[in-house]
Amino acid sequence: MSSARGRSAASRPPRVVTVEARAWYNPNLETRWNLLPGLIASLSMIQTLMLAALSVARERENGTFDQLLCELLTRTASAFRVRYPKVEEVKA
Repeated sequence: MSSARGRSAASRPPRVVTVEARAWYNPNLETRWNLLPGLIASLSMIQTLMLAALSVARERENGTFDQLLCELLTRTASAFRVRYPKVEEVKA
C-alpha cells in the first residue's frame, strides 16, 4: 500500500507556487501621505515612553520609589500622586 502511494507521488510533477506582491490600500505606492502621520505617531510614542522612564528614574534617585510601592493605593491613585505631588489628600 505505502509503495503505491510513493510511486504516485513521485510520478506527479511538483507544484509551482508563484508569489505576487500587491498593494491593497495604496495601489499607486505613494508614501508622502502616510509618512507625516506615521512620524508624528512614532515621535509621540517615543516621547511618552521617555517621560515615563525618566519619571521612574527620578523617583528612584529621590528614594521615593520604594515608598510608592509600599503604599496601599490603587494604581490610578498612585499614578495621580506621582503626577501631582503637591495635591493634598482630602478625607471626609
